[in-house]
Amino acid sequence: ADGGNAGAMDELGYLLQRGWGGPADLPAAMRFYERAGDLGDPEALYSLADIHFGGDEGVPADVPRAIRYYERAMDAGTADQERALDYYWSGFDMGSADAAYVLGTMSRDGDLLPEDHVFARHMLEIALERDHDWAANELGNMWADGRGGPADPERAEVLLRQGFAMGDSEAAISLANLLHIPGSTRHRPVEAMAFCIRGIAMAGSEIPAHYTETCDAIEAQLSSEDRAAAPAGLEPRLRVRLPARVEGPGEDRVPSGGREVAHVAPAVGPSAVGALAGIAREDAGFVDAPAPRGHGADRVAPVGHERPERRGAP
Repeated sequence: ADGGNAGAMDELGYLLQRGWGGPADLPAAMRFYERAGDLGDPEALYSLADIHFGGDEGVPADVPRAIRYYERAMDAGTADQERALDYYWSGFDMGSADAAYVLGTMSRDGDLLPEDHVFARHMLEIALERDHDWAANELGNMWADGRGGPADPERAEVLLRQGFAMGDSEAAISLANLLHIPGSTRHRPVEAMAFCIRGIAMAGSEIPAHYTETCDAIEAQLSSEDRAAAPAGLEPRLRVRLPARVEGPGEDRVPSGGREVAHVAPAVGPSAVGALAGIAREDAGFVDAPAPRGHGADRVAPVGHERPERRGAP
C-alpha cells in the first residue's frame, strides 16, 4: 500500500474494516478505500458504496453518496455492473431521487436496462417529484423530441423553465435550443440568447463545450431586428465574444449524465453576470415558472410498466 498499489490498499481497507489481524478501524479502512478508489480500484469504491448505502458504525446511511460511488465503480470499467443496478433499485425503493434519475437515464439510453423511452419518462417524472435538480431538463428534452410519447414543445418549455429555476445550467441551454429553432412557433431568438448567456454564467469556470457551440450558433442567427428588440442590458452582451473552445479533460457531472466539459475561461465578466441576473427576473420572467402539467399528485404512471429486467436478460 505504501508503494501506491491500489489492490493492496483495498485489501488493507478490507482487513481494517473487519478487524482481521488487529482492532477494527472503520475510518482508517475508508481512507484506504478512498485512496484505492482514486487510483481506479472498483472493489474499493464498492466497499465505500456499501458503507454509505446502509450506514455503519459512526457513518450514517447516505444513499445519494452511495450511488455516486457505485457510478464511479462502473466507470472504472471492470466493476460488477449488475451489482450496481441492484443497488440502484434498492435506492429507488428507499425513495432516492438520484436512483430514480439514474434508472431513468439508463432506460432512456439502453444502458444495463432495455431501451424504453416511455419507462424512462416515468422514472424521470418520479425523480423530478423527488426534487432531483436535473430531471426537469432530461424530461423537457424528451418531450421536445417526442421520445416516449408525442412531442409537446409547450410542456417541454414548462419543464425546462422549471429546471432553470432549480439552478440547472443545462436547462438554460436546452431552453436556448428550443427557442431559437427557425420556423418554429416558439421561435424567440432574443430570449434564447438571454438563456444561453445565463447558462454560461451559471456554469462558472468549467463551461461545457456544447454551451459555447450553442451560443455561437444562436448569436450568428440574430438579425439586426433581433438586436434592436433586445431588452436593455442584453443587447450589449450580444456583442461579447464567447470563449473559444479549449479541449481539456472531461468529467461527469452526475451519474450516467455523460456531460463532458471543456475547461475554458469564463464567458462573461462579473459586471455582465450581475446585469444578467436582472434579465432573468425582469425582462423575460424566467424564474417564476409554473409547475409542469401532470407533475405531482396528478401524475399518472404509464400503464403496464413493471420493473424491467436487465438488458439481455432471458
